[in-house]
Amino acid sequence: MTKLFKIHKEERWAALLFLVVVIALQAVLFERYWPIFSHFIDNSWTQFIRNFRMSGFDPIAYSILTDWHVGYDLLRHPLLPFLLYPLHLLNGVLWQLTGANCAQIIMGVLLTASAFWALMLHRRILREVVGAGRWASTLLTALMLGFGMVAVATMVPDHFCFSLMLLLLTVYRAGTKMKAGRQFSTCETLLLLVATAGVTLSNGVVVVMAVALTNGRQFFRPRFLLTAVVLPLLLLVGIAEAAVMLTAESVTAVGDSVSGQFAYTAERASRLDILVENFFGESLQLHRKYILGDVLLKRPVIIRYTWAAQYVVEAMLLLFSTIGLWLGLRRNTRFTWLLMGILAFNLLLHIVVGFGINEVHIMAAHWVFVLTLGMGYLFTQKRQFLPISSGIFLFVITVYLWIYHGYQLVHYLSWPLIK
Repeated sequence: MTKLFKIHKEERWAALLFLVVVIALQAVLFERYWPIFSHFIDNSWTQFIRNFRMSGFDPIAYSILTDWHVGYDLLRHPLLPFLLYPLHLLNGVLWQLTGANCAQIIMGVLLTASAFWALMLHRRILREVVGAGRWASTLLTALMLGFGMVAVATMVPDHFCFSLMLLLLTVYRAGTKMKAGRQFSTCETLLLLVATAGVTLSNGVVVVMAVALTNGRQFFRPRFLLTAVVLPLLLLVGIAEAAVMLTAESVTAVGDSVSGQFAYTAERASRLDILVENFFGESLQLHRKYILGDVLLKRPVIIRYTWAAQYVVEAMLLLFSTIGLWLGLRRNTRFTWLLMGILAFNLLLHIVVGFGINEVHIMAAHWVFVLTLGMGYLFTQKRQFLPISSGIFLFVITVYLWIYHGYQLVHYLSWPLIK
C-alpha cells in the first residue's frame, strides 16, 4: 500500500498536470457555489437542490455533511452515508471556527484526491499492465479526463468519482497480479468488495469478475467463496436493510428510487438512440443543447449533436477502442476479458435491463475507462505506423475535448444562480 500511493519519478510531470486540472475544475465549481452554500439556512436541502444543476447529479453529499442523515438509497449505496459521517463531524468543527458551512471545501478535497488517484491508477494500468509507453499512457489518461462525464464526475458532490477510483484500483490490482502470476488473498478480496460495493453495490460485480479471472479455479473453493464474497455481500445487504428499517425516510426513498430507476423512457426514445446519444454520446461529449440539463427538469431524453463532426469523433473513439481491445485479446487475454466484461455488464444493466436508462450517461465513470485502457494496446505494436497514427489522432481529439468541455463547463457555471 505504501508503494501504491507513492509518486514515482517518471510520473511526476503527469501527476502535476492531472492535479492542476482537477483542482482547476473544483475551483470553477467552488467559485460558483461557495457564496450561497457557505451560508446555512434551516432547510439546507432546498438551498442545495434548488441551485445545484449539473445533469442528473445530486448534491446529497453537501446535505449529509451539513446536517447528517442517510440521504442515499441504502440498497444501492449501503456504506456511503456512514463513511461520510466523520467528515460531517469535521465540518461541525470547521463551522465553529470559521462561521461558514465548509461542506463544499471538504467534499472538494475528497473529490480532488479521488480524481487524482483515479487518473494515476489509470496511467499505471497502461504502463505496468498494458505495456504502453510513458507518453502514450499520459495521453490516454488525459483523453479519459477529457470525456464529458468524467470531467463532470470529478467536480460534482456525488459518488461517481469515488467509484471511478475504486474500480480502477480493482482493475490495477487484478492486472498486476495476472502479470505476476499471483492471486487475490481472502483479505484483499474482502476489503475491495466491501469498499467498492459499499459505495455502489453494483460495482461489487466488477470486483467479483476481477478476482474470478485472476484466481481462476481457486476462486470457486467453498472456503474462499464464502469468506471473501458471500459473507461481505450479506453483511452489506444486512446493514442496508437494518438502516432502512430504522430510518423511516429511507423506506419511502428506497421504494421510489428503485422503481423510478427502472422506469423506461418514452416509447419514441429507442435504445439505439440512447446508446448513440447518451451511453456513448453524452458520456464522451456533452451536447450543447440543454447543456448539463436534468431529465427531471425539462431536458429531453434524446438530444442530437449540432455538429455532424461530433458523431465522427464518437465513432472514431469507439473504433480505436474496439481495435485496441481486439489486439489485447491476442496479447493479454484474461485482462482484456476483464475490461470487456466491465463494459458488457454495464450495457446489460443499463441498456438491456433498463436501470437508470433515462440518465444513463451519468453512470459513465463506472465503465468509460475501458475505452482508453483498450486503446493502450494500439501503442504496444511493433509496427510503428499504428502507434504513430493513433497517437496523432488521439492527441488532436484530446486537445479538442479539453478545449470544448473546458469552455462549456466554464460558460455553464457562469450563468446566474436562481435567487
